[in-house]
Amino acid sequence: MKPRANIHARRRLRLIAGPLALFASAHAVFAAYDILDCHAHGVVSTLNGAGVVGYRNGRFEKSFLDSPSGVSCNTTKCYVTDTGNDVIRVIDLAKSEIVNFAANDAGTAGFVDGKALACAASGETQALFNAPRGVELVPASSSYYPGHVLVADTGNGAIRLIADGDVTTITSSSASSPLDLALDTSDGSVYVVSSGTNDVKKLAYNGSTLTVYAGSVAGFFDSATATSARFSAPEGVAINSTNRKLYVADTGNHAIREIDLSSGAVSTIMGDGTASSSGTVLNQNGLLSTPARLNYPSGITYAYDSDLSSGVLMITERGTHQVRRLILTDSTASNAATITTVSGSYTGTSGFRDDVVGSGALFNTPRGISGITGNVFFVADSGNHAIRKVKLESPVDVTFTMQSVANIEKTVESHDLVIEEYGAYSVNGPPYNETTHFADVLTYLGEVHELVMCAYPSVEYFVHFEGSMQATVKDSNSYLYIGYTGKTVEDSLSRTFMLRGPGCTDLDAPNYNPYATSDDGSCVSGVKLLFSVSVTGVVDHAVYEFEGPGFYVSDSYESGSGESGFDQADEIEFVAYPGAIYTANFFGALNASLTTVSGQSGLGATSITYWTYTSADANAITSKRARVIGPGCTDPSYANYDQYATTSDEVNACTLGVTIRVELNASASAASWYDFGSIVSETPALASTLDGISLDNATHEYVAEVTVQPGVYEFKSYGAVSASVEAYDGANLVSLASWTGDTPSLQVDEYGLTSTTLYSRKLTFVPSTYSPRISGGVLSYIGGLMDADDGVSSINFPEGSIAWATSMTASFTKLAISASTESTWWYTWNVNLNTPYALVLTPNAFRLSKSATLSITYETSQVPSAEGNENLVIVKSKDGTTSSAMALNGATFDASTSKATFPIDSFGGFSVAYRPTIRSVTPPRGSLDGGDTVTIDGVDFSSISTLNTATTYQKCRFGNSFMTATTVASADVRTTLAGSDSSVTGVKLNAVSCPSPTLLYAGYTTIEFHNVENLMTSENSTFVFLQTATPSILALAPNEGAVSGGAVVHVSGNFLRAGAVASDWEKYDAVS
Repeated sequence: MKPRANIHARRRLRLIAGPLALFASAHAVFAAYDILDCHAHGVVSTLNGAGVVGYRNGRFEKSFLDSPSGVSCNTTKCYVTDTGNDVIRVIDLAKSEIVNFAANDAGTAGFVDGKALACAASGETQALFNAPRGVELVPASSSYYPGHVLVADTGNGAIRLIADGDVTTITSSSASSPLDLALDTSDGSVYVVSSGTNDVKKLAYNGSTLTVYAGSVAGFFDSATATSARFSAPEGVAINSTNRKLYVADTGNHAIREIDLSSGAVSTIMGDGTASSSGTVLNQNGLLSTPARLNYPSGITYAYDSDLSSGVLMITERGTHQVRRLILTDSTASNAATITTVSGSYTGTSGFRDDVVGSGALFNTPRGISGITGNVFFVADSGNHAIRKVKLESPVDVTFTMQSVANIEKTVESHDLVIEEYGAYSVNGPPYNETTHFADVLTYLGEVHELVMCAYPSVEYFVHFEGSMQATVKDSNSYLYIGYTGKTVEDSLSRTFMLRGPGCTDLDAPNYNPYATSDDGSCVSGVKLLFSVSVTGVVDHAVYEFEGPGFYVSDSYESGSGESGFDQADEIEFVAYPGAIYTANFFGALNASLTTVSGQSGLGATSITYWTYTSADANAITSKRARVIGPGCTDPSYANYDQYATTSDEVNACTLGVTIRVELNASASAASWYDFGSIVSETPALASTLDGISLDNATHEYVAEVTVQPGVYEFKSYGAVSASVEAYDGANLVSLASWTGDTPSLQVDEYGLTSTTLYSRKLTFVPSTYSPRISGGVLSYIGGLMDADDGVSSINFPEGSIAWATSMTASFTKLAISASTESTWWYTWNVNLNTPYALVLTPNAFRLSKSATLSITYETSQVPSAEGNENLVIVKSKDGTTSSAMALNGATFDASTSKATFPIDSFGGFSVAYRPTIRSVTPPRGSLDGGDTVTIDGVDFSSISTLNTATTYQKCRFGNSFMTATTVASADVRTTLAGSDSSVTGVKLNAVSCPSPTLLYAGYTTIEFHNVENLMTSENSTFVFLQTATPSILALAPNEGAVSGGAVVHVSGNFLRAGAVASDWEKYDAVS
């Protein structure tokens, strides 16, 4: 069942049984909290976020959030608690751009006071939050905290203040987890609702302790004394400081409570402790259920509506995913409080749907809400990871009058016989694309139908009249929108209309509004296009449909089209929106094209043939899609690059790209063309790829890959098929969704109602965290994963590694290294390669703005080497040749995947080599005075085989001292291996000796081998060298003795045990 519009119906002469009987009595039926009558609806749009978890600054849906909970706005900015990212963010409403306001770019949780946005280079401390929920932007005119931001830092149990770039903690308690807060601007008090404490707390201005103000234990009880009242898990709080009223979203009690701050009395405004099954569910009679109830109200804000002369509470219901408006003193209901649903599914279904009015919009667990005027509000749509805008529109009564004028002899008594000549009518329009607000037929001469519908200013309605009747469409001011007089059965009229009001009055603008009473400055400079279509030869039947923003046309060619002298070609000129997408669907043998109209100025001055189509196949089914010239993505490396884009549209036109793979498999048991299956998607990014895809037999399989931006995508499959959607996270495919077409739970529409065509509907969420794949080798600001041509290695470029508005063609190719080249690497650069190839990233020597992650393969079968070396290092050369070589120390090697990873900041050739490795150090200790000869023995130090040769580039590192090394003979027992493959790498086992450095203080120093020419360094090892003071003799006793010897001589002095091993130290104490 589709929901009906708000209609009051009355018929002259008689009422027939059927749907209209419902509406004939609707206007006369009211309950205590009736919500059927005409009331304001909200037009919903998305300010920031794309329906998926992420963390990215930017504009509109190109920015990402994670479970935002709180929002507080003025006319220029909104402050948001991005709960899942542990950060406070701010939105520039003029540009719909969100950026960080407080906390670090990594989204790190913590409890630290400091700078909102710290400069690490200046030594500033970065403030940190933990799952913040509530937020309040204090008006600049306030006497308390003027222009500052208060935050309920839930995870830290704290109330935080952000003022002049600094974050401080006002109060904190491990026993309290504040969810929301409200400032009383009359005295500076802050009122707080907390999780799990079932109360409202108060923080006095300049105070540091939260005290219980109302409630204490769970329950549902009003009281003249605040502390005697009972609440249940309240989540939201709002204040009217002028009238000293505090309003609480008493979530667990499904109620809205009021606290009189002057007296402390607590009362219930709406709700009886019982959750509604849906905020506006239809009962068995087609009327909305009464009494009004709520279902887990969460966010709440107060506003004054001058048109209603009443205070209004805007409430988010996370139980029914709706936004509701509670009028505190409704003059139409004896000044009682009344509640209506202004946005969100009337069935209480969650979802993510935009740019529609009223119950056509979908939310997912909305929480915080804030208003900037009496009719514009912003919602933290937590489950959709987005900030949504709700603009209220008041309805206007529009009267439809239809009267039969058929000249057919019929009597009133025979009127039950329906004859089509009398006429028929229908009205369609939002909140749902397929909503039929009313439709009926006229059944006898002179019959009059008159219906009154609540229409909304932003909505375009479609009216169809046919047959012999007179009809008018008028508003409450008797303005005539449509007049129709039909004299025969063939007569008909189809027309769209919008309510009169400010709009675009330029006839040449694509958004021209013929019902605009004044120009509101919204006119768009359009592009004139020509859509041409004709048949190919003689056809039995052919159909076309062409549509896009502000334009729709459809027609068919009947049997005989294409014969000699039969001309049914169509040429349709229209004004298109710059940058908008227009789609044509064809069935049959047709010729068609879409081109610009010549003689235009501006964007239309460029002559473009967007597409041409020709088919002689009577059964051909084809779609054509074109994006009109205008602002758009000018960077060819992005998923939404547009060859006809003129300039960037400053709305992040170039979008992040994630490649998804859609697979459809027919059921082996399928017995008909319908069961074989098909798949469609109404999402613009997928529509052209998945439009009209059908399987032909029980073994047919369909696979498509398309690049999309992160977000929510809807698929509809028909028949007994199995379907799956995967996404490339770099080189790996990750499953996003899978389903079968005969699953009953999926055979519902977006509002939870059974689909009339039994399609299976599946929502798929494409994450923002996946690395986009670089296609065509085009590298740009967006970055992404570039695969090497070896099929294994890759480089992951983060966003921003290439300068904005810069792009280049890069390649990552495998270069084989010959035996002679490998020998040159060893003899020239002292690099012993593990792999006989290099992976070369071009253009050579290009420097990155941010480090990219290199991942290259290596030969695990060659580890350890013939000389027993297990230590590896990545080596970078200029271009994969022997013109240069430099070690990149610090790489990670994973033997299970045979991959090495390392951050790089410039392009070049990359390979894997053996790292110099120390095996022994002798002697283990020496003097503080230095000069002791220390021998370091190991492998892969250098290719020098000549002994006693000193170089300027080989060094022994003692701590921070670098000493010149001299080649000496290796004592390693595997020295016999040296030269065994001398035709390639010569001697790989060698040793060096170095003098020890002079030190001021005794102690151990780490010893390493360094090659300053190629930056090779031995691994961090446990080899150390102990240096102590030089022994000195102060006295001998006796100072003489017999020539035959044997006399005991006592030597006394300082540091006499230097050079001894620790176990012998006692022998050398004092005199020895």
